[in-house]
Amino acid sequence: MIPGAQIIPERELSRVQEFMDRIDQHQKSLVFRATQDQPALLRDLINQLKTAS
Repeated sequence: MIPGAQIIPERELSRVQEFMDRIDQHQKSLVFRATQDQPALLRDLINQLKTAS
């Protein structure tokens, strides 16, 4: 991430939606980020969009 850059929640939501559409949600997945920018936001978006328990 570029120093001083802001997180755009709508963009993160788009990325998470694409990720969730591509994976088998019945399997475990690890999500890695290049930086520690807002990991809670990413976790929350994944939990909101998941269809499998």
